[in-house]
Amino acid sequence: MMAISKSSYTQRATRCQEIFQRVAYKDPSLTKIVSDATKLTNQLLHLCNKQVANNQQLSINTHFKALKKLVEDPGFSEILLPLQKYMTATLPQTKNSVSTSQSKHNPFPLSVVHIVGFNDQVETLHSLQRPKKLTMRASDGSSHIFL
Repeated sequence: MMAISKSSYTQRATRCQEIFQRVAYKDPSLTKIVSDATKLTNQLLHLCNKQVANNQQLSINTHFKALKKLVEDPGFSEILLPLQKYMTATLPQTKNSVSTSQSKHNPFPLSVVHIVGFNDQVETLHSLQRPKKLTMRASDGSSHIFL
């Protein structure tokens, strides 16, 4: 949804904003998570679009203080770590009693793992687009590399 909200197609972005507004209207408690996800998206886009000299090293602590401050804020929402294994729903197993297994079925059996921070070093890869490589720290203590 965040990618659609940043779409260059005005109609897509507008409809996405309408969905966010409906969500906030139906459940005001979700306003904070939508706001935090939008802020995180904006900060990550800033990181991705940062122009870098050939041998310049980037640091979250030095160059992206707002990103560090955002995710380390105690009031920051628990935003799901964007890994396929955490976002894939499973279907219920068909056994003897279909109705009981479906009523107790959990489509997302893995515990929710959310973003808690970033490692300081941001590596710029040497290619035409010069993508940035950063490491997200997760609530389960693991670290995951993203481009």
